[in-house]
Amino acid sequence: MGNEFQERAIVENNKLRVCFRDTWLDVPLNDYEDIQAVGAGANAVVVSGINKTTKRLDAIKIYTPNIKSKDGEVSIDQFLKEVRKLASINDNRIATVYAAFDITDSIHVVTMEYINGITLKEWVSEKRSFDEGQDTIDRVLMAKNILEAVLVYQEQGIIHGDIHSNNIMIDYPNRSEEFDKGSAENIHIIDFGTSLFSKEGQSEQRESFLVYDLVRLLLGKQLDGRIFTFCTPKKIYDKEIQNDVREKIPILVTKTLLSYINALDLLLQLSPSELNPSDIVELCVELSKGLYIDFDYAIKWVYNRIEKRVDINSVAQILFDNICANTIPDSVDKAYVKKWNLYEDMLESYYKMMLETRNRWNIEGVKKEVLRRNYFTEEKYYAYIDSLQHCQVKSSEL
Repeated sequence: MGNEFQERAIVENNKLRVCFRDTWLDVPLNDYEDIQAVGAGANAVVVSGINKTTKRLDAIKIYTPNIKSKDGEVSIDQFLKEVRKLASINDNRIATVYAAFDITDSIHVVTMEYINGITLKEWVSEKRSFDEGQDTIDRVLMAKNILEAVLVYQEQGIIHGDIHSNNIMIDYPNRSEEFDKGSAENIHIIDFGTSLFSKEGQSEQRESFLVYDLVRLLLGKQLDGRIFTFCTPKKIYDKEIQNDVREKIPILVTKTLLSYINALDLLLQLSPSELNPSDIVELCVELSKGLYIDFDYAIKWVYNRIEKRVDINSVAQILFDNICANTIPDSVDKAYVKKWNLYEDMLESYYKMMLETRNRWNIEGVKKEVLRRNYFTEEKYYAYIDSLQHCQVKSSEL
């Protein structure tokens, strides 16, 4: 066990002591035996133990926030609110929460499912090179399954705050099997709670960045970042403005990445010659579900990958016809829309796409959909349209 755990906690004779603000405190875990150190982070230490009643091996997380974290403490009400959200999730890809209690006003404990497996980081390191076909398929399927699991908790208003490759565990029914024959769906997201100790907005920014970083880790060169608006600069009145995934809403970053992964999965399943018209429509529909898809680039992306079997304007039209229905679901909280300027992003995507294909931009048709959501006044809508029409957006060559 590393020095960090030893500096933060001690396990001796089945008893646990933790250091909080330079003071060592006993943590009573009377219901457990065979307590073993597991790990430590900035705001918590983790041990394992066998529950004396159930004989089940549990993970036990003790939150001991350091003084640099927010105010160095979290109220029990705030803590229990977050724990109850986690406990309400019924998905085997999310570590199950069993119980929660407080030791002091500042130190809280959660007992949860213990996952015995390898980390995603280890899984990636044991995979073969990106050049082999099955390896790419495995990585895409893994990314798809992780993003779907992330959506499960994000849709319930939960932010993980530290969703990196060491906090995703993978188990195999038979570890002697080769990895590419294993069950990639056996993933488990662990170690929730970092967001409790972050400054306002910081966890959301970190969540967006880390979710994208997971996809980059898994896909490597298969990931074409140019297809996302948060990876490409935009020009307004000839001024280049850098985009940043940290400035985007986490749940919509996840949905955008998943839309791209689903499209990529379809392309891996079928060769261009095997794609029929319904497959091409499905491909476009999947991409249209991502708010942060750069649609003018997506048109070329699809057009080239289907080996130009369909007219490029037809590809653009399919994308355009599905954007309103798919990019921003009615369930998205209005406060998020206002805070993160969602419709500005969507309108800019529309505008760039229509410039790219030289089609008439349906200003009135788009206005009807936008105003229906009550996020823009008509005056604000036309003011933003006017600013977009003065943008200098140059289309790149096919």
